[in-house]
Amino acid sequence: MIRIFSIFIIFAIITTTSALCQEAQWFKGNTHAHTTRSDGNEPPRRVVRWYFDHEYNFLVVTDHDKLTDIQYLDTDK
Repeated sequence: MIRIFSIFIIFAIITTTSALCQEAQWFKGNTHAHTTRSDGNEPPRRVVRWYFDHEYNFLVVTDHDKLTDIQYLDTDK
């Protein structure tokens, strides 16, 4: 009985681990980027374009004391 239970536990661990590995997904991103609206070197559109071109999945613009309107940051234009 203990042997069957051990085999069941091992099977459950392998199955669960396999399922978790298949569902896991990593995202490439930056959570701290400045633009010329505070102390950065590039305007918002160029910063967004650079991260887009380098295949980042997300970007957080963290300009000091500013809120950047994302309506004008479309990288396809």
